[in-house]
Amino acid sequence: MSNISIHGITKRQKNILDKMWQYKTSEELWDWMDTLHPDDEMEVDVLLELVQLTLMDNTVTCTTDLSMAWDMITQAQKKA
Repeated sequence: MSNISIHGITKRQKNILDKMWQYKTSEELWDWMDTLHPDDEMEVDVLLELVQLTLMDNTVTCTTDLSMAWDMITQAQKKA
C-alpha cells in the first residue's frame, strides 16, 4: 500500500491513526474498537472513513487526467 497524507488532523487523531496501523488484521482493529468509549469509537469511525476517502482520492488522482477540471477551478478563482 502506498503512503497517504491526511492534513488538518489533531495530534490526538494522529496518535489514534498510528494505533490503528499497528493492528495486523481487521478483526484485531474491531476488537480494539469494541473496548473504546462510544465517543472514541465514533472518532475512530470518522478517521477510518477519512482514510478510505483519501485512498479513493489518491486513486482518482493517479488514474484520471484532471487537468481540465483544474483549469476550470483556477479560472473560476481568478474571476472571484
